[in-house]
Amino acid sequence: MTGLEQRVTAMEDHLNTVQDQDQELLYLRSKLIDLKERSHRDNVRFFGFPEHIKGTSPGTQKTGRSIRSQPTIACLLRHTRVRQLLTEACSHGPFRHEYYKIRISADFSKETNECCKAFLSLRPCLCQLEVKYGLYGPAHMWLTKKGQSKGFYDMEDMHLFLDGLMATAMDLNPSILPSELLEDPLGTQSSYTPEDGCNSGDGMSRHRGRDLERLSRPQSDRNQTLLAVAQHIQPPDRDKTCTPLKPMTLPN
Repeated sequence: MTGLEQRVTAMEDHLNTVQDQDQELLYLRSKLIDLKERSHRDNVRFFGFPEHIKGTSPGTQKTGRSIRSQPTIACLLRHTRVRQLLTEACSHGPFRHEYYKIRISADFSKETNECCKAFLSLRPCLCQLEVKYGLYGPAHMWLTKKGQSKGFYDMEDMHLFLDGLMATAMDLNPSILPSELLEDPLGTQSSYTPEDGCNSGDGMSRHRGRDLERLSRPQSDRNQTLLAVAQHIQPPDRDKTCTPLKPMTLPN
């Protein structure tokens, strides 16, 4: 065996070791997130408590106004009470205490909240494509299109699914897109702003499959192109409005 073959063999062994370590790191990270979620499952977050509320044990005091008020986190001893409280909060909406609106939500980890926000940011695009969606659990999105449902735990899988819907619509009727999108399918010159649609998402390619150049673009460019294509495929229904939830009041 020559010296070159030995060096190549050593590099391959090192690469295999690095790949094994990456897999182990991903596994340990998933276990860490799972343990964090289990430690937060009995916690409840309260938003909107006024600053002048003080208890006798322990005492609280507002130190300054440079930092915005943080939510109050309470740990309940019974998990069934947590589910009952969250169910009532979801059914009745925010309640009021001395003219202050108090909201209640579950306490999730930072990773789960980021995943949930990423899913929710795609709602405008899903509405444009007439895809029914539902968020079951903190980070489990279900999509229904033409009677077929599919669940997603990862944003990358959901991006690929939306890319397939976009590509199908473009193949059936390419004239639905404006000329600027046909000339710039990667969305690098799109005039759409993130406020018009998604804050997290994937882009649109004129062909099916994964486009490496498309995936290497910034997130904002991919979001703008995704929403732009969706808006020209299916115009939004401006007549649909949301019905506010009935507020819940505390007994005196």
